[in-house]
Amino acid sequence: MRTPRQNLVILSANLSILRNILDIQIEMKPLVLFFLALFPVIVHCQSSDTDVATSWSEVIKDKKGTVVFYYYPSKPFIYLENEKILGIEYDLANSFVEFLEKEYQVTLETKWIVANQFDDVIFKLKDFDSGMFGVSSLSITDERAELVNFTPPYIPDISVLISSSNIPIAQTKDEFYQNIDGLTAISVRSSTLETNLIDLQNKNPINYDIVRVDNAGDIIGTIETMENGFGYIDLPTFLAAMAEGTSLKRQFFYPIKREGFGLTYPKRSDWQEPVDDYFTSEKFENDRRQIVAKYLGEDVTELIKTISNSAEFGPYEEIVILTKEKELQYKELLDASIRAQQDQRLRNVLIGGVVVFLFISVLFYSRYNLKTKANIALADSQQQLADLNEEKYNLIKVIDYDLRVSLTKISGLSRLYILENDPLTEDQQKIIEHILHTSDQLGGVIGNILDIDSSQAEQLNLKFEKVNLKSILEHVVTDFENQAKENGVILQSVVDDSYSYVKGDSASLRLVLENLLSNAVNFSKEGNIVTLTIQDTDEKIIVSVSDEGPGLGEEDRINIFEKSSDGMGLSIVKMYADLMKGAITCESELGKGTTFTLSLDKA
Repeated sequence: MRTPRQNLVILSANLSILRNILDIQIEMKPLVLFFLALFPVIVHCQSSDTDVATSWSEVIKDKKGTVVFYYYPSKPFIYLENEKILGIEYDLANSFVEFLEKEYQVTLETKWIVANQFDDVIFKLKDFDSGMFGVSSLSITDERAELVNFTPPYIPDISVLISSSNIPIAQTKDEFYQNIDGLTAISVRSSTLETNLIDLQNKNPINYDIVRVDNAGDIIGTIETMENGFGYIDLPTFLAAMAEGTSLKRQFFYPIKREGFGLTYPKRSDWQEPVDDYFTSEKFENDRRQIVAKYLGEDVTELIKTISNSAEFGPYEEIVILTKEKELQYKELLDASIRAQQDQRLRNVLIGGVVVFLFISVLFYSRYNLKTKANIALADSQQQLADLNEEKYNLIKVIDYDLRVSLTKISGLSRLYILENDPLTEDQQKIIEHILHTSDQLGGVIGNILDIDSSQAEQLNLKFEKVNLKSILEHVVTDFENQAKENGVILQSVVDDSYSYVKGDSASLRLVLENLLSNAVNFSKEGNIVTLTIQDTDEKIIVSVSDEGPGLGEEDRINIFEKSSDGMGLSIVKMYADLMKGAITCESELGKGTTFTLSLDKA
C-alpha cells in the first residue's frame, strides 16, 4: 500500500500537470477535457507498480508478500534471451528471495519490471519505501548512495579502456593522448562508465565527443563497427567479448577500480534487516561464487577475486589481466588449429575422390592405361599427401618450439629473480607464483595443439598499423638482458633518434626480433658481443642483429630459413617477414659470427 507521503507526492505532481493544462489558450479546451478524462488513469498508472510491493513489516505479519524488481538489461548482469530473464543479478535476486522464504517461513511473489532507460532504475526507487529493489549492474558510488541504499557488493567494479582494432596500443601516456585525441567515445548515459570518460577528458590534455548507447553490451558492438571509437567497459564484459573473438584492443592506461556492483533499494525501506541477514550470510558467499562462475567461468571468477584483494589497480593487477588476455589468445590459436585440421581432412577426402574418379575413368578407357595411369595417379596423390603432412608437421614444430622457448624463458627468469632477491615481499612472491603457474598452464594449452595446416600462414589475422619499431626493440632487449647476463654475453644497442615507424603487426614484429635475438645470445660464448642496430633509409627501416658466434658454412647459410630441426625459429621469422612485405637476409662466415638483417616499409 502507498504511504500518506507517497500519496501527497503523486497528488502534487498531478495538480501541477492540471494547472499547466488549464493555462492553455481557450481554443485548446477540447484537448484540456481529454486530459481531464485521463487524469484517473494517470494516477492509477503511477501507483500500480508500487501498490503491489509489500513492506517487510507486512510480510512478517501476513507471512506473505510481493517483491518488485526494477531492471534495465545489461549483459551478463541481467538480460533477456528467448523471452526469458537471465543473468548474474537475476539469479542472485532469486537466491535472496529463496533465503528469506526459508529463513522466515514466508511466501514471496516476485515481479520484474523493465525500466525505460538505465538511470530510471535509481530514480524510480528513491521516493518509495516498500519492498522494491533495483537491478541493473549498478556500481556503488557516493552520489548514488545519497539517493538509495545498496546491498554489499557481490563483485568488484573494474573498468578498462577499449578501442577500435586499428588504433595502436600506446606504450606511453603521450602516445595515448595522441592516439585518443579527437576520437569518438561510446558510453551509457548516467553510468559510471560515462563518469570515467568525463573525468579522463577533464584531467588530461585530450578532447573527444561522447555518444550514448542503451547499455554496456552495445558499447562493444558499436566500437567494433567503428574505425575511431573507444570507451570504458567493465572487465567481465570485456573478457567475455575476448573469449568470443572480439577484435577490440585494451589500452593499458587509466583503468578504474571501484567498490563493486550491488542491488539497490529505497532509503526509507524497512527491508534493511532481511537484506543484512542474507548479504552477510555464508549462503550469500556460496551463491555469489557459483552464480558469477556460471556466467563468467571459473577462471574469470578467480581472476576478479585475485584483483579484488588489493585496494588500488597497480602493476600486479595489470599482469593478471594481461596474462588472461594471452590465455584467451592461445585458446583462439588452438581453435584455429582444430579448424585447420578439419579443413585438411576435407581436402584429403576430396583428393581421394579425385583419385577414385581418375581410376574409374582410366578403367573404362583401357586395361593397359588403367594399370599405368592408375599407378601414376596414386603415386602423385600419395606424394601430395606426404608433402602436406610434412608441411603440417614442420609448422607445428615451429610453433611448439617458439612458444615453449618463450615460456621457458619466463619461468627461468622468474626463478632467477627468486634466487637473486630472496627473501621476497608478500606481493613479489604472489606475482612470481602467478607467473610460474600461468606459464605451466599455457604450456598445457600448447601441448593440446594437435595439428596445423601449412596454409595456416594465410589465415593469420595480422593487424597492420603504424608501429614504433624502436619501442618494440627496447622491450625485447630488456626481456633478454638477464639471459645474456647469465651467459656472459654483452648486449649492445646502436639506436639513434631517427625515424623508426614501420607498417606491420606489432605482435609479429616482436616475435621476429625475439627469435633473432634468442639465436644470437644462445650461439654466443662468454665475452661475445651481440649488437642490435636500427637504420633509417629513404623508403625502408633496417634492423640488424649481429653476433660473434661460430658462424655458418655456405650450405647452412643458404638453407637457414628452411623448416628444418636446426632452423625452426628462423623459418617462422621468414614467414612473418614475407607476410609483412619485408625482407630478411643472413650474412655469415665460419668463425666470424652471423648478421641477420630485416628491412620493412616505412609507415
